[in-house]
Amino acid sequence: MGLKVDRIYYSANEEAPNEGFTDVVVVLENGKQYIAAFFTYDHVMERRHQHLLNRQKCEGAYFWRKNMVLVEGCNLDVIREVVQCLIDEGEFLEAFEKI
Repeated sequence: MGLKVDRIYYSANEEAPNEGFTDVVVVLENGKQYIAAFFTYDHVMERRHQHLLNRQKCEGAYFWRKNMVLVEGCNLDVIREVVQCLIDEGEFLEAFEKI
């Protein structure tokens, strides 16, 4: 695909990287920037349970976020690996939104 990452920014707290979610901004070598929301599987299940208890989102029947990517963890190593995998698989431009 020819996309090469220059920098990755994320909003997760480095002291608690597995908090469950973070916005990820990828800057490519060509200067273009893209954003996606990374959520851990555990965080989504926790939110589903909260929605069920609070009778929100059809009592946990759904959860969505634009440009959402589900991941095992929200630490920088996982984020880098997932971003590179999305590029290698040709899915990066579908998962991320240009900003």
